[in-house]
Amino acid sequence: MRASPAPVTTLRVPQTSRAGDLPRRYDGEMSHSPAEPPSNRGPNSDTPGTVPPGSVPPGSGPPGSGPSAERKIVPLFPLPDMVLFPGQVQPFHIFEPRYRQMVRDLLDSTGELVVGTVLGEDKGQLAEVAPVQEIAGLGRIEQYRPLPDGRFLVIILGLRRVLVAPIRGDHLYPTCEIEAIPFDQESIHDPIARARYEEKLRDALEGHWKDDDPLPEGLPLFQLTDLLQMHLTLSPEHRYQIFSTRPLEQRIEEVLAAARS
Repeated sequence: MRASPAPVTTLRVPQTSRAGDLPRRYDGEMSHSPAEPPSNRGPNSDTPGTVPPGSVPPGSGPPGSGPSAERKIVPLFPLPDMVLFPGQVQPFHIFEPRYRQMVRDLLDSTGELVVGTVLGEDKGQLAEVAPVQEIAGLGRIEQYRPLPDGRFLVIILGLRRVLVAPIRGDHLYPTCEIEAIPFDQESIHDPIARARYEEKLRDALEGHWKDDDPLPEGLPLFQLTDLLQMHLTLSPEHRYQIFSTRPLEQRIEEVLAAARS
């Protein structure tokens, strides 16, 4: 399988939803996203693109703290080879009728959904409901723009990794039950180990950094790890393997090994 880079998009610290929060309508100028998504997307899937990432205010708490951390049922948006990282700001063009309805429903709620990763032969089932991998990215619609023909341009902010169990529901679109991955699996408590890994990750990022802006300061280890993944050229399967690895220390070792290869 051809290796392809992940979409390199803005990385921010997610702010969890609060009761009453609604996605913001996006009325800015439309232009093609400078970050191209993987090109091997199926004809029946909605694909990223067409909207530049907007301004998303940073949050004060860790991803998954607050309402987004609880076990619940949310819409499931399966996409081929797509991984939504926590803190990733990703544009999507929503054109398939069932997912248009999904967006309309989400606009009346907190806007949270799962972007499920579909790999390998499972991509042949995208016209129906393709099987998704067990660990996925929980995201939230931050901004949106409806188009005259019923399509949507949306900007989704990745919130955290979650365990996903697809369920049969009454909606036109698929849904799933999610279980939050404990935050202690996304952190390293030993300060010496934290400092050592931060130095290694930043050294690796210096050799793979593709952005014009300097490497951000003050990012937690899990986001440095994800940021390095986003800048490496990996096959979709390898990228997902690292994305789904737990705990964080093991994930860091795997991404550092990939950066050296």
